[in-house]
Amino acid sequence: MAVLMAIKEVAEMVIELIWKEQIEVTNQDKNGMVEALAKACLSRNTLFRAYW
Repeated sequence: MAVLMAIKEVAEMVIELIWKEQIEVTNQDKNGMVEALAKACLSRNTLFRAYW
């Protein structure tokens, strides 16, 4: 359980950095997931509620 919580914390930090700094994490031409999430306007909290 501690490992899952650590993974969740790291994922939240990465997502926060992406939203604040606008870091490009993937080539959008190869993977449409980034564009799909942006179009859906998913926030970090919404994304984690849906996953957990």
